[in-house]
Amino acid sequence: MWMNLIFVLLFLILQSARAEPIPVTLLGDHNYYPYSYVEHNKLKGLYPMIIRRVLSRMPHYHATLEGVPWKRGLKLLEKGKAFALFPPYKHEATRPYIAPYSTPLLAETVAVFCREEILTTSRPRWPEDYYGLTVGINLGFELGGDAFWVAVKDKKIELKEYGSNRLNLVKLLIAGQTDCYVNDRQAVLLSWNQLAQENCRSLEPVEEGAIVSVEYGHLGYTNQAPERYPYKADFVQAFDHEVEALQHSGELQQLIEAYWQRLMPTETNSHQR
Repeated sequence: MWMNLIFVLLFLILQSARAEPIPVTLLGDHNYYPYSYVEHNKLKGLYPMIIRRVLSRMPHYHATLEGVPWKRGLKLLEKGKAFALFPPYKHEATRPYIAPYSTPLLAETVAVFCREEILTTSRPRWPEDYYGLTVGINLGFELGGDAFWVAVKDKKIELKEYGSNRLNLVKLLIAGQTDCYVNDRQAVLLSWNQLAQENCRSLEPVEEGAIVSVEYGHLGYTNQAPERYPYKADFVQAFDHEVEALQHSGELQQLIEAYWQRLMPTETNSHQR
């Protein structure tokens, strides 16, 4: 432990003396529209926008944002081969290799969406009212709550995992292989609208059922291989400080609201229950 501490101190002293920005790579989900996704070889979305704004206030770091498949990003954190990944929800028990989590960057409302005929029966209770159905989620996502995962284990709900919002909606509305889909509300509605615009035939509307939870997205850091990231403690502290400064000034909320105003079509309001 003392050797690690000495190494960190020496590293920081040398970096200060050189006064050169420290290179850092932050991984982001490559296929989580509209929050974090790759388009034309660039990582885009609300989380990259927020994180780039935070990093602009940290000139002693030169950060690169890189998109990766979500499960691969988690595996890289678990092995200590990546420094940080966004935007994990906070699941300390099932992801012990992530610590710490940053100050929350954004609140996401997780809801269940189904085909219209599934919700002709009122289903306000999650997950009890969805027993006997097939539910899709994004591959590697841990959402739905403990009771949902118990129901899956007990075979009261059949779970199917697919790699993106788009693929889940295709399986739900076009292929009919799932009855419902659980994800962030904004992500589902915007992805539905995008798919409807691209699809040559009329796309069945998606109907909103129960609210599942409110989750918070973070920048999550590996707690493995600390010798690879001697700057970690300083980066974590500086990043949180700048996030909180943007929150207190109101700038972060302004960024978020402006982003949704650019993206949110009026049509999405008609696909809610």
